[in-house]
Amino acid sequence: MVMKKKMLVVAIILVSGIITLFTGFQEFSYIKKQQTMEIQYVVYTVEKDDTLWDIACEFDNINSDIRDVVYSIKKTNDLKTSTIHPEQRLLIPIYVDALKDENYRYVDSLN
Repeated sequence: MVMKKKMLVVAIILVSGIITLFTGFQEFSYIKKQQTMEIQYVVYTVEKDDTLWDIACEFDNINSDIRDVVYSIKKTNDLKTSTIHPEQRLLIPIYVDALKDENYRYVDSLN
């Protein structure tokens, strides 16, 4: 009985290690991918019923954690909350190859 418990503990540790290793590689891959891309900015005018989450989903094409994209948009625009309003202009940080629509014009500021 003691041997079965030891084997179970070893199996749990091995599985945990494999899961940790796998997710660590995914995160490293994501970070590495971000570091090799150039960040550009586009101006987005908020429309009725838009949310930061929706906007982040629209501009993310590198399979980011959407929470990170929302945070990046908030930080870039110095937003303290996630509240946005129609006609508000937001500067959206994107990765050059993350742009879904090539009709957007890259900018350096909201001006």
